Amino acid sequence: MRKEEEGRLKEINLVKIEQERTIREEKEERERLDPIYKENIAKAEQDKLLQLGEVNKLKEKRIIEERQKQEKIDQIYKEELDKVEQKKLQQLGEASKLKEKRMLEEDKARKQLDKMHKKRIAEAEKERSDRLEEARKLIEKKLKEEEEIRLKEEKVRKIKEQNEREMKANETRKLQEAEVKKSKEIERENLQKVEERMLNESQEQEKKDQS
Repeated sequence: MRKEEEGRLKEINLVKIEQERTIREEKEERERLDPIYKENIAKAEQDKLLQLGEVNKLKEKRIIEERQKQEKIDQIYKEELDKVEQKKLQQLGEASKLKEKRMLEEDKARKQLDKMHKKRIAEAEKERSDRLEEARKLIEKKLKEEEEIRLKEEKVRKIKEQNEREMKANETRKLQEAEVKKSKEIERENLQKVEERMLNESQEQEKKDQS
């Protein structure tokens, strides 16, 4: 877009330079014609006594022709200048339209970039949120698994403690039963000894009574 503007500005400058060159050439032409005109006037002055009427006619005719020529040149110059100005205005209008179009395109591109940027941010936020949610679920799952393992271990520990308590209780019961049995055996033995002693004493007493 900048290259196109530079090209148009360059073309405008070329037109301006061409216009200045035309003016300069016209000025040089007038400066070249002026000495000739003066020389002719000098000759006419020398011949004015003989050809006064003719010189006056020629002079008038030449003045009219010069005026017409000058007017024609001025008209051509004015028309060319008007064309250049019109072309310049047209080119400036086109340049303004192109600039406006470029600004609209840049604004559209900027809006598209903003939209894409917002979309990428939203996608990144969603991805981050999804990852956080996934991580949270994994942590909850891991905690749940660890809790299940802990509960299982707690259950196993309680069962083990219960079995140990039952084993200790059984051992204690067996020891108590053994002690009771032993106590009964001792009591039975003692009772038997007492009965035997009483029987012996009774027999000895009977023997004493018979003698």
